[in-house]
Amino acid sequence: MDNNEGLKPNTDAMYEGLSFWFKECYRGKLEIGWRDPATKKLNRFKRFELDEIEELVAFAADINAQPGANMYFRVCTLKDMPGPTTDEHFWLAPGAHVDHDAAESVAKLKSHPLHMKPAFLIVTGRDPAIRAQSFWPISEATITESLIRRFNTNLAHHFGGDPMVVNPTRLMRMPGSIAWPVKPGRTKVELTELLWPTDKRQQRYPLHAMEYYTRDIGPQNKQLEITPRGEIAAQNIVTDVNYADGANSAELPEPAAEPVEAPEKAWQPPVRQNAPISELIAATRQPGQWHSSVLRLVASWLNRGLSDKEIHLIAPALTMPGFTLRQTHEELQAMIDSGRKKWDLPDRDPFVDAVTPKPRQGLWMDDADEFGVIPTRPWLVPGVALRGSVTLLSGQGAGGKSSYVVGLTLSMAAGIQYGKATPISPLRGINYNTEDDKDEQRRRYTAFVGASGAIPKEALKSVIRVGPEGVGTLFQRDPTTGDVTPTDALDDLKAMIVEQRADYVIVDPLAELHNAEENDNTAMRAILAAFRQLAKELDIAVVILHHDRKGVGVAGDVDRMRGASALQGAARIVLTLTRMTEEEAQALGIPPAEKASFIRIDNAKANYTPLGEAAWYQLTSQTIPNGEQVAAALPWTPPDRIAALTGEMKLEILRLMLEAGPERCRAHHHSIDYAPKWIAPLIGCDEKLVKAYLDACIKGGAVSIDKNVIEPDTRRPRPSYVVNRTKFMEMQQPAHPVEPEEGGF
Repeated sequence: MDNNEGLKPNTDAMYEGLSFWFKECYRGKLEIGWRDPATKKLNRFKRFELDEIEELVAFAADINAQPGANMYFRVCTLKDMPGPTTDEHFWLAPGAHVDHDAAESVAKLKSHPLHMKPAFLIVTGRDPAIRAQSFWPISEATITESLIRRFNTNLAHHFGGDPMVVNPTRLMRMPGSIAWPVKPGRTKVELTELLWPTDKRQQRYPLHAMEYYTRDIGPQNKQLEITPRGEIAAQNIVTDVNYADGANSAELPEPAAEPVEAPEKAWQPPVRQNAPISELIAATRQPGQWHSSVLRLVASWLNRGLSDKEIHLIAPALTMPGFTLRQTHEELQAMIDSGRKKWDLPDRDPFVDAVTPKPRQGLWMDDADEFGVIPTRPWLVPGVALRGSVTLLSGQGAGGKSSYVVGLTLSMAAGIQYGKATPISPLRGINYNTEDDKDEQRRRYTAFVGASGAIPKEALKSVIRVGPEGVGTLFQRDPTTGDVTPTDALDDLKAMIVEQRADYVIVDPLAELHNAEENDNTAMRAILAAFRQLAKELDIAVVILHHDRKGVGVAGDVDRMRGASALQGAARIVLTLTRMTEEEAQALGIPPAEKASFIRIDNAKANYTPLGEAAWYQLTSQTIPNGEQVAAALPWTPPDRIAALTGEMKLEILRLMLEAGPERCRAHHHSIDYAPKWIAPLIGCDEKLVKAYLDACIKGGAVSIDKNVIEPDTRRPRPSYVVNRTKFMEMQQPAHPVEPEEGGF
């Protein structure tokens, strides 16, 4: 059907659904797929970054408006690997899903409810009967593919959903998209609906809760019957293919029905479900129950992480009269092989730690009572980069971090000041970027050289741009032992640092540099420690670029960084990059349409330098020789916000506050007695100017904020401005304005 009957893709539903579903994902790529309008085959795909959902939606809506171009999205994020998507591309799953491909399955959401509820539904069509997909997000995206597959299988079985739609790399219908009729029996063009619940249900469930609620609703587990001679029946296997609405990316034929074992071979539990280990061991002594009990024991041991060798140590205790120990070992190994294949659980060597003990770490000691000459800290750029230490620079995706780094590295190469960043001398460094290729790096550096007018072209030779040919991971962490080991890419990078005699290395971004769970404090502390060891070993500064959490971060807030809180403590210096807010634009007189062009760098945590005011930069568009427009971050000085206040007006502000007392000089802008609000009309100026002047006085010591001034009406403490009388008297002899202190970075 070529007539869309006046329907248009609902881009709001597309954006809301995808943004909510992928909210907890912190790495990987998004992928959409659609049917070719000409052939009606699902064989067209495109990938996007996690912070490109708006671009994804615009592209999807444009394609979906073409008759026959049904639109789908991949329910997980993908590794950046070439080729058509397979389960090997899986990276992070935001939760579980069910394809209710029949009205009866949809009805079971009400007739067979669980204690947990789906966060939202996508109604894929109502002609000739309602069809839907339910989504069950988890509180933290997981890398465990088998876990999500089990959740999907159990939920599909409980609600009568499609049992073929359980793999974590599934394509599902795009919410808000036009559903063009393709399958036989469907003739009506419909708009896919995104339905949010009206009740205040829990939107995301922890993994342990999801596992608890789905543990008893799946299909009955089938185990292979094992004869006393150790012979094992061949297990039926169904190839897991990415079908979505009847087709997949490779246009494979429809799969045959899943083979089902004969009823007499189906495994039946000899003892009650969830029986403890002791009960299963006791059951092995009962006639006719040895095999089923040992099968369950082996399954439990495998899922607890025991190795083959450790399980075989129990063989003597499991050997029945009339059987040899060798027969028991053979049957155990058959069960082990079956379980490892079924659950994708590799074997491990239980003695590997014993034969390769971890090296002891030495301690330094100092008990001298005469220190002599203490060396100065080895700053490369005070407040930004220090030899032997790690700096974290965090900001929103596409927020200007790469443009700032280009300007910073070229200024370090030339040895000239870059905003408030002042290199100690011309420096040589490496910019290791896993996202931008060689040509994109050349565009950025060419743009800054042209825009600055102060950087000699020769400085480019002191900034070595580097990127991986494939995967750019530098450190790998073993999830079992916790050991962090360098990759071949890191070995190559270390050799280049030594060969080029680099003073620093910048690595971008953190999420692509390791394989650890980003929200795991222990894991991320180990990864940062590895980077710190790299800095100490090579006597260089390491600057790591990182992403903020979703939403608008507060400038200088160390808690805005994505992932584990251990990142904050492991880094010596933490910088935040933030775009100009609406309030800042109003105070500085910047038009709203231009505020996105201004970014600020704040020192959120510097163990070796005082906190300083923000350094501002403006993203300007520069035409490079090939005709393209590329952004360059140039230093920018905000206009003086308090220049409009005369010396007399400044003294009058402080005098009025002294007369009123702290009880009438509240520091919170929602308070009735908010000081800038009632002072501004008395001296004939804007409220924001008074606030800016008080901020300057706080930095100069003439004013402080006391958080414990009691409010008379409520008897509760409220933050209030307090004027330093001594400072005020000094300002009158002669009167002079109190300006903000310089410093920072």
